[in-house]
Amino acid sequence: MAWFDKLKALFNFELNSPLISVNVTKNSDNAFQDREFVLDENKGQLIINYDKLNLDKKQKLRQIFRDKVEGGGEIFEINSFKLLSELYNYQKSKGEDKKILDFFSSLIPKEDLEALESSLFLRRKFNEKKDIRKLKEDIRRRFGDRGNNIANLCTAGYFEKFLIPLFNSSKEDFERIYEVVISKLVLVIFCS
Repeated sequence: MAWFDKLKALFNFELNSPLISVNVTKNSDNAFQDREFVLDENKGQLIINYDKLNLDKKQKLRQIFRDKVEGGGEIFEINSFKLLSELYNYQKSKGEDKKILDFFSSLIPKEDLEALESSLFLRRKFNEKKDIRKLKEDIRRRFGDRGNNIANLCTAGYFEKFLIPLFNSSKEDFERIYEVVISKLVLVIFCS
């Protein structure tokens, strides 16, 4: 029996729409304090009120999740789930960012392109006034100083305002300057 079928059997419910998230709450002050669970088919969400479960159900619930993890399944905290959902939506509708990625796809190393894609997502969240510290740290951890430099340049708009025009005017200059700019975050523009 699949893990979700075990959950349905434990709480004795049927579901006609896909389930997007399962949230187990403890010490909650939610409005459903008197119920063991709330199923919201419109949101695709099952919220389990752990405090209202009897000892037997608590043990069975722990075993269901233990089996899920030991079987190779993944369980995410709600913030991780939200981020994955945002990334999924971003992948479906990159808009102008897709043009930037397409432009650089054959010009820069694959790892730089991945860092650029992550940086474009970071920039979108920054423009939406979201907290980007964790995203920035993730880029730094995954791609090192080079990824951090790409994120800084991307957030400031240098890929489309400087590097694309540079390539369009001189492929040789682009190839010569790109590595220096990305590896050392050296960018000086003289205006007269």
